[in-house]
Amino acid sequence: PPMSESAWERVVELAARVAILPAIWHASTRNQAPAEIAEALRTFNELNADRNRRIMAQIAPMCAALAKRGIQPIILKGLANMLAGVYPNAGTRHLADVDLLVPEGEIGAAADVLREAGYRCEAGHPIELFIGHSYPVLSKANSIEIDLHRTLGLGLSSKILPSGEVLARSREVHLNRVPVRIPCPEHLIVHHIL
Repeated sequence: PPMSESAWERVVELAARVAILPAIWHASTRNQAPAEIAEALRTFNELNADRNRRIMAQIAPMCAALAKRGIQPIILKGLANMLAGVYPNAGTRHLADVDLLVPEGEIGAAADVLREAGYRCEAGHPIELFIGHSYPVLSKANSIEIDLHRTLGLGLSSKILPSGEVLARSREVHLNRVPVRIPCPEHLIVHHIL
């Protein structure tokens, strides 16, 4: 049955807290949300789609610069799922950052390319290093943060989903006409679960 307006307000509040508000618009169209709420969610979805397109426009030249150096990272998580067509439109998924899996031996060179593009990192983030990032989060004014990964997880995760296998079985897609790589569908699912 259709939800009440107060129930929809609670759903919207919770969705905003856990950063899935852009995805709620699709549920609102199926579940007959009140017109004002449905319109607000549609607008939020469109604004997020514009934001995501700007992010993709920023990431594509960096991937091209990495490729010129012979480095082809694997795009992971949210952006990889967007490029794989998991979401119905570019506004459904909120991108908090962009995660790139880089072969261990190419991490330093990849960080150099990103530094040349204006990205910087703050030193002294041992937790970032512990969870599998090779560098602390790289950031740049007016751009999304980038996380360089050398692994897709620690402990059992690294045995279930070894980086070498993810790299070997990755597939090529295009990001604003720039060839990039994402994990194969099975690895996308397993990584999401892990």
